[in-house]
Amino acid sequence: MKKIWVYLLGVLSGIIFVILFVKFTNNSNNSDISFFDKPGNAITIDCFGTTKAVKSFKIFQTLSNNMGLASGDDICTNDLLVLVYSNDNQSLYDNQTIIAPKGKCFRQIGLYKQYNKTLPIVTLMDSQFR
Repeated sequence: MKKIWVYLLGVLSGIIFVILFVKFTNNSNNSDISFFDKPGNAITIDCFGTTKAVKSFKIFQTLSNNMGLASGDDICTNDLLVLVYSNDNQSLYDNQTIIAPKGKCFRQIGLYKQYNKTLPIVTLMDSQFR
């Protein structure tokens, strides 16, 4: 009878261990993505006393096929970190430079929270979009 109780306690403690392991490993990816109801204004930055629209970003880490962490691609924007979201399901890859073509601009469409950082989510949209 004692062997059965030892066996059942071993099985029970194994089940508890697996449940706790799964719970803590799933919470290690502490990120959150939230999209706005309407897109924000064009992404601009103050560069040597003048305000200019950000025209390009360079992906330094892809998170999925259509999302990647990026920084600005020139001297005025290299400290600007964003999450680039490709809403036309264009695949993104590391070290890719995304340049806004004529008539388009980067607009903020949401927020990306990971651990203690919050980054804007941006995508390419028509410049005249309201």
